[in-house]
Amino acid sequence: MVLVVILGSTGRNIGAGMTGGIAFIIDENNDLSNKVNKEIVSIHQITSSKQENILLEIIREYQAKTNSSKAAKIIENWSHFKSTFKLIVPPSEEEMLGVKKM
Repeated sequence: MVLVVILGSTGRNIGAGMTGGIAFIIDENNDLSNKVNKEIVSIHQITSSKQENILLEIIREYQAKTNSSKAAKIIENWSHFKSTFKLIVPPSEEEMLGVKKM
C-alpha cells in the first residue's frame, strides 16, 4: 500500500484514478471536500490512534530528512493540526484503517 501525506494546498479532482493507497491531506481551509472525487474515494476524519501515529511518523521522518519548517510547525502544534488532516481512501482500503465515513 502507498501512503501519501500532503502538507500544502491541492487542486481539484483529488482521488481520480486512486487505487491501493491512502492520502493524508491537510485541510487548513476546510475546503477539501469540494476538491475530492467522491465517486472514486471517500473522505474521513482521523478517528484512531493508529491513523494518527501513522501520519505523525511520516511527518516526523519528512521533517528530519528535509528540515521542513511547515512539518516542524505541525509537529510542535500537533494537538491543533491533527484535526485539520483528512484521510482520502478508496473503498478497498477503508477496512484496513478502520475509517468511518464522514
